[in-house]
Amino acid sequence: MGLAEFPVVVSFLSIFISIGMILYSLKYRKAENSYFFIFLSLQLFLYLFGYLLELTSVNVSEAFYGVRMQYMGFPFILPNSYLFLRDLFGHQKISKAQTTLLFIFPLITVISMQTYPFQKFFYENVQYVSNTIIANAQITPGPLYHIHVVYQYCVTVCILGLIFEAFFGDNPLMKKQSVPLLIGFFLPIVTSVAYVVAENEAVRFDYTPLATIVSIVMLVYSANNHNLLRVMPFVKDQVIDTMAGGFIVFDTKQHYIDANAAAKRIFPELYQVNSGEVIPRLEQLLTNKQIIVTVDGMDCIYEVS
Repeated sequence: MGLAEFPVVVSFLSIFISIGMILYSLKYRKAENSYFFIFLSLQLFLYLFGYLLELTSVNVSEAFYGVRMQYMGFPFILPNSYLFLRDLFGHQKISKAQTTLLFIFPLITVISMQTYPFQKFFYENVQYVSNTIIANAQITPGPLYHIHVVYQYCVTVCILGLIFEAFFGDNPLMKKQSVPLLIGFFLPIVTSVAYVVAENEAVRFDYTPLATIVSIVMLVYSANNHNLLRVMPFVKDQVIDTMAGGFIVFDTKQHYIDANAAAKRIFPELYQVNSGEVIPRLEQLLTNKQIIVTVDGMDCIYEVS
């Protein structure tokens, strides 16, 4: 295999990665946040498979068919990632009106792109170019295409804002969680700029689809390996915080996440512990069925479960 065939081979292999992500997402479809992952996996598959069809096309019809498939998934990847990140970092869910505003532009993009050439608001013209190894559907952008690009970069800025907020925050686990996300979401920006800079080349290989799959893999890695076990605010306020028994949440590495009022009354030192830090006397809690703690000047026996 020569270097000329490298783009096609890499794109082909990335298809199997996206299929694996779809199967993985379906396996854990009952887990929290799974619907974000399922949608992202499907959108990523359409984007990557469509780009492979474009690269291997032999005429303008086949090339543009690949572009059509790409745009069934690509416009929704960033807004879906933004919602995934908001949920991952524990931000309040956005309203229905805000969700509609977030997805109205991708929807307009899909409709305007799929209805070309009956109208030319998204693309003004499409030409087929090939170097006998890879092919491109070379487009002349219309006004809606430029709006689409601006929208994509605006959502990217919002995503990076969420990640930087976590990175520069006080929570050490959130900081650690944000590092792979920073790497993942900066890659598509770099590849996108590189693609634009190379616009003088007749046939170009766009690394942005491959960079996007790295972004999603980093997002899933961060969610699986560093995501904190969060309790929904309503359940926490209405149930857990009103429990008479102490309730402490920590991760598999024994980092403190949260505790209810009863637990903090039993262990006042929890008031001084930030999320992500090691819980004092956690080893004692994990290795004993019962513990004796002095509360309000009285020795109290508590069962540990």
